Amino acid sequence: MSSAIIAAAVVASISTPNYEVSSCDNSKFELKQAVVAKWPVIEDHLRLDAGFVKIEALVNSTGSVTSQKITETKPRRIFDRSAKKAMEHWLFSESDKEQRCFNVVFKFKLMR
Repeated sequence: MSSAIIAAAVVASISTPNYEVSSCDNSKFELKQAVVAKWPVIEDHLRLDAGFVKIEALVNSTGSVTSQKITETKPRRIFDRSAKKAMEHWLFSESDKEQRCFNVVFKFKLMR
């Protein structure tokens, strides 16, 4: 089950318990849809309780994510696939710019 969060404010950055997002050039944007990354089930046995994945995402003029690059992750490779899969479903506001850059941090915390 995926969780989609809809944001309606035009801002330069957003911070929630599940993710942070900011424009690379501090321009204002609207996050129309954000899918929360899931805790990877297969990794439950590793006794992890938290982690993060930082992604630099490129977004086209219609607001769709066209590419993404992981810039930092902790622990390494555990949450990468989940974060990238969630990022594919994000939608930003339309823009006159052909391409925009966003820094996204997916935060993972196991609820016990």
